[in-house]
Amino acid sequence: MYAETVRSFFKNSDGASALEFAICAPILLALIFGVFALAFAQHSQSSVRFSVEQASRSLSLDPSLPKTEIDRLVRNKLPEIQPDDLDIDLQITAEGPTGKLGTITATLRQEVSIPMVLTVPLSSTVRIETALRPL
Repeated sequence: MYAETVRSFFKNSDGASALEFAICAPILLALIFGVFALAFAQHSQSSVRFSVEQASRSLSLDPSLPKTEIDRLVRNKLPEIQPDDLDIDLQITAEGPTGKLGTITATLRQEVSIPMVLTVPLSSTVRIETALRPL
């Protein structure tokens, strides 16, 4: 009687799918959240590049723009990025075949976090040079 109960217990496959799901679901969810976190990090980097390119175009048209105005132009297009996570620098040099060059450098620091697995710090730098129109 006992052996028959044990045999029927091991032959019974009711709930096998639920058990497999319980084993695989946390891994699948961590991967999904990780992909979303990486996609948002990539989106943030692309947004920083776009806003620095726009500010560079403005600087090219009006070389008298101060660093504070360049900073404002870049940050206005990036509402989802915290101010402490983004450093913006402006340098104007007298070198170059056309005269002065303006260089805008933006450094974005962020963390990509996969819940309950790991957190990876990322840093990306965008550097755009533009020829400045003579005043």
